[in-house]
Formats: sequence, structure tokens, C-alpha cells
Amino acid sequence: MEPEVAKYEKAQKKTRKIRGFYTHVFVFLLVNTILWLVKADTSRMIIEATGIQEVGFANYLHWQFWTITLSWAAIILIQGLTLFGRPLIAKWEHRKMQEFMNKENNGFHEH
Repeated sequence: MEPEVAKYEKAQKKTRKIRGFYTHVFVFLLVNTILWLVKADTSRMIIEATGIQEVGFANYLHWQFWTITLSWAAIILIQGLTLFGRPLIAKWEHRKMQEFMNKENNGFHEH
């Protein structure tokens, strides 16, 4: 049995990770909301500053906003799966182990 101090520290560490994840999600939502609200003005300012009036350049700028949002969302997804997804993986591992043990008990051997 773990000492109470070790259990407390483990729970505190997990709680901090979860709080950090939710903070990350909040910052993502806040920044991306602002980013998309100012997208048109920002794109116009960049086009005016560079003097490039081609449609391709405007499309390029548009996709840069999507790249930022989608890349950041993927990072948050990975962070969330790392933080909360382990129980799903652990259940799968347990089921697989049971399956292999049952095969072994029934005389099936895989090489």
C-alpha cells in the first residue's frame, strides 16, 4: 500500500495535468476566436503591406489560418488522448491478455 503522502502527490500531479489541459483548451479557443475574428482585416493588411494582389496569395493566407487552427487542434487531441485515453488502452490490453491466456489454456499456441 502506498503511503498517504505518495498518493497525495500522485493525485496532485494528475490534477495539475488535467488543469493544464483545460487551460490549454481555453487558450486555444480564445486565441482562435480572436484569430478568426480579425482574419479578414489581418489578411487585408498583409496584402496591402506586401503589395501582392494575386488571388493565389489571398488563398495562401486563408490556408495559413486553417493550418494554425488544425495543427493546434491536433496537438490538443494528442494531449487529451495522452491524459484521458489510457483507460481505453488499458482495457484493450487487459482484454487482449485475457484472450491470449484463454487460447493458451485451451491448447492453442501461436508462434
